[in-house]
Amino acid sequence: MTQYFLFNNASISEKKDFINTVSENFLVSIKNEGFLITNKHEDFTFFVAIEDYGFYTSRTGNYFYFLGLFIEEATGRFGDIRIKDK
Repeated sequence: MTQYFLFNNASISEKKDFINTVSENFLVSIKNEGFLITNKHEDFTFFVAIEDYGFYTSRTGNYFYFLGLFIEEATGRFGDIRIKDK
């Protein structure tokens, strides 16, 4: 599943800090100018790239827990966010 998280009220450094914070209990690697987030206990991948409009995300597997955490933390930090399917 691929989605765009749309918001314009954050700098690149604020977005990087958010990704580092939200993924601190997960495995993170750099891939294709983005962040690949995984977990050794759950079978999922969650790719997120920082864009001018917010975040580009692509995910597979059992990602639902992390997606919920990601959305909750993102709205808490950045306010209103629009999510658009690709």
